[in-house]
Amino acid sequence: METGETQQEAAIRETREELGVGIEPIRCVWNHTYEDKPLALWAWLAELQAYTFRINQREVAETIWLTTEQGICHHETLPYHDQIIQALDAVASQII
Repeated sequence: METGETQQEAAIRETREELGVGIEPIRCVWNHTYEDKPLALWAWLAELQAYTFRINQREVAETIWLTTEQGICHHETLPYHDQIIQALDAVASQII
């Protein structure tokens, strides 16, 4: 997050910068604060404003589309990715 930026504003900016799409954040569904370093992870449920992605190659090295199960089991992921995916999936299943 940039100085003075809210989580919602950061989600909007980062999604636009990296994926080239606009979003409307709905709510935070997961977070984790590391005890050993000054870092926090947040996962937000958001509504896409467009379905055509324009991936920024300077920001994103690789893009792959996975099912929930594939994402949870994928070997090249961030720490806690399984918890993030499960939290988003649980909330999305309530909406659909």
